[in-house]
Amino acid sequence: MFRWLEVLEKEFDKAFVDVDLLLGEIDPDQADITYEGRQKMTSLSSCFAQLCHKAQTVSQINHKLELHSIQLQLHAKTGQSVDSGTIKAKLSVPSVEELTPVFFRIFVSL
Repeated sequence: MFRWLEVLEKEFDKAFVDVDLLLGEIDPDQADITYEGRQKMTSLSSCFAQLCHKAQTVSQINHKLELHSIQLQLHAKTGQSVDSGTIKAKLSVPSVEELTPVFFRIFVSL
């Protein structure tokens, strides 16, 4: 469904492996640099995974809202008296206020 997300994840994984290989080439006497670098990579990977998940969630919500808009347009053209609230209740879309703390946590952790 989200081909762009699969491509992005593959590119991230490839870059992650490349950086890990570079860290493996560091002199064993500087193991603390390698360890710290891998810790940072783990954190970066976790943030990337969360960001991808949230982007997928936002895309799905956007898709539902687009469907909602089309439904409203069809109802307006056919003259049916169904209000927006009725259709929204069927979709159960989280509000912007519910999503804002999630995005804030992601960007703060970066």
